[in-house]
Amino acid sequence: MSSSKKMNRKLWRIHNWVGLYTGIVIAVLSLTGVLALFRVEIDQAINSSYFEIAESEQLASFHPGVTLLIDSLKNEYGADNFTGISP
Repeated sequence: MSSSKKMNRKLWRIHNWVGLYTGIVIAVLSLTGVLALFRVEIDQAINSSYFEIAESEQLASFHPGVTLLIDSLKNEYGADNFTGISP
């Protein structure tokens, strides 16, 4: 076997191993990216009981400061445009 064929084989092996490791890194980055993209939907699927609202005749009582804040926001932006406060 000539030295150029040996060199080609060696380079091809290096290329294959580097490609394998790079492919694994790209796959991990892709999976974690998808998890980050759909984190809200995944959280809702896992913790669905936290996103359900039980019907009740009594409304939860807010701290008076929060109620004043919500009322001022409704007055400023209109009740139709204001949907709530989320952390």
